[in-house]
Amino acid sequence: MEENEPLEIDARNGWRMKDTLLDRRHDREHYATAWRQQGIMPAGDLGDEALEEQLAGIEDILKGIPEVSPMEISITCAGLTIHGNVSVTEIDAIPTVVVIDPSSGKAAKQLTTWIFGLLASSQLGIPVTGRLYGMQKQQKIGGLGAVVHSFAGSEQFESHLEQLVELWRAAQYAPLPHFPRTAAAYVGVAPKESETEEQTEKRRQEAASREWDAGNFMKGESEDEAIGLLFSPSSTDLFSEEFCATSRLIWQPLITHRLTD
Repeated sequence: MEENEPLEIDARNGWRMKDTLLDRRHDREHYATAWRQQGIMPAGDLGDEALEEQLAGIEDILKGIPEVSPMEISITCAGLTIHGNVSVTEIDAIPTVVVIDPSSGKAAKQLTTWIFGLLASSQLGIPVTGRLYGMQKQQKIGGLGAVVHSFAGSEQFESHLEQLVELWRAAQYAPLPHFPRTAAAYVGVAPKESETEEQTEKRRQEAASREWDAGNFMKGESEDEAIGLLFSPSSTDLFSEEFCATSRLIWQPLITHRLTD
């Protein structure tokens, strides 16, 4: 065995593997071969056992998800033409987008659910709700399975989507300091009646810093390889005016319409 041959699948790669197989589980053997070649999973029986351990519970998620149909998206927003498909079902006669996360609802997957809901709303011309299904059965709604987050439809879906498109345009010219975990933690701190704005801001920055730096055997978002390509964690002004404004613009509407925690 080579010195760098893995003996187990680490948590980050495990999540990526589950996320891939939730969408393409019928190609399991193909991906398993590729993952072995990439050194992500062990070889032989040890790899098979590690993969089975990582994928335990995926079928439970799939069993709990209602039947969905692909909705074609073909819209123009703020001069940008958007094409694609989202998975949609009907719950209580209300169109609902469905997204799956092989964890308990990562920030990036929450944002995906929210954006897909805005796209479906723009396609149909009415507010569309969203549901994020995950591994941990934190809450069941209507007995439909592991709904870890759900989102009400917004009457202002057009303006919300336009703002996100403008941010996307800006990011084509310069890196946008948007770090999903950190930004969600920052905006997710609600003000208390008894505290000043400065006290609220302090709690927000403390919550965001815990996601950014983490520690205690957990990786902070500052260690994300993709972020490291564009931003230097040691020199990044985390609470710059641009970060705070961008975080509020992206996450405040989502958190306002989030129905479960």
